[in-house]
Amino acid sequence: MPTSSIMLSKSKERLETVCSLSTILSNWLIFLQTAFGLIELSHPDNSIPVNRFVTPLHIVPEWYFLAYYAVLKVIPSKTGGLLVFMLSTCQ
Repeated sequence: MPTSSIMLSKSKERLETVCSLSTILSNWLIFLQTAFGLIELSHPDNSIPVNRFVTPLHIVPEWYFLAYYAVLKVIPSKTGGLLVFMLSTCQ
């Protein structure tokens, strides 16, 4: 009888080892997918180097800000744009 219990305990240890290895492997796969898979799923524009002086063309304000945005874009001075902006709302 002792030999069967020893064999049973060895097979149980092997099963626990296989289960722990599969758990570790699956956890690593989940980690790698989370860490590096997001790069492949992200938008291609996110990988373009940043130019602080040029606004990307696809960025536009909401429709209700378009008039004010156009005024601020036409007037080169920030103070003048703010003044025109305030005068247009005071009418």
